[in-house]
Amino acid sequence: MNVSGVASNTYLNYAKRIGRVYLHSTFGTGMDEFITSMDKSLFANKAARKHWYSNPWAGMDRTNLGTKFKDAFKSVEAHEEALRKANGGSYLKTFWHQVRTIPEVFSKEWKAGGAAAKAAGKSVTWGKIGGANKALMKRMPLIGGLMAVGFQLPNLITAFTHKDGGVGTGLVETGKAAAKLGLETAGFMVGQALIPIPFVGGLIGSFAAGWLGEKILGKSFAEKHEEQQLPGELPFIAQNNPQQTTGSGEYSGWTPIKPTMTDEQIYNAAQYLNRGINV
Repeated sequence: MNVSGVASNTYLNYAKRIGRVYLHSTFGTGMDEFITSMDKSLFANKAARKHWYSNPWAGMDRTNLGTKFKDAFKSVEAHEEALRKANGGSYLKTFWHQVRTIPEVFSKEWKAGGAAAKAAGKSVTWGKIGGANKALMKRMPLIGGLMAVGFQLPNLITAFTHKDGGVGTGLVETGKAAAKLGLETAGFMVGQALIPIPFVGGLIGSFAAGWLGEKILGKSFAEKHEEQQLPGELPFIAQNNPQQTTGSGEYSGWTPIKPTMTDEQIYNAAQYLNRGINV
């Protein structure tokens, strides 16, 4: 095999790995695996760590961050492969398994959190809430990913079916939507790992990644189409705005409304409407 063939196979292998991690993190439990792996490596010294509301960064080891991120990526790969093998090597079966086990995971973590709190002599209620939070972190990427796809459907349908769109435009919008979703997922993972405050770090990272994606990829087809249609949808405001004036003080583009009644007709109408009323 020549050099180009080896390079092609290498790139293809990387693409497969990234694709599997993308799907597992966006529509599976890969995000939780990544954050858990980063948490273990960043806070290897458990004794130095404090509660997140006191000092979330106490005891954090910031050395060799690149290696830590690489190891977390590999951990997600291994987790995805194990789940896929357990479900007959099919991604779709793995995906469906994670969907149908959502209630089971919440119930399990709810009970486990309560039992752990009771054994430690702490509030059982708060322990159960903590367990539910743990379950939410595990299944939130899946739930959020499905919601994100739902939000994107109107734009994708418009891109495929609109007279200014088509198959090509629809495919481009599908790629953009997938890229934005991937960026927001990656942003949540990195943000939650580096800002270990429940949900806060993830949301900051996700918003930052979403903003970056908007700048790089641009607005959606539906958003652009709405902006282009706006002047035509509001002709009266666009053309007859009295505040649009020229430098000489004259109105620019203003078309005054012409009355449809004469002064005599207006007077007679007023007399008729005010009949019997002493002014």
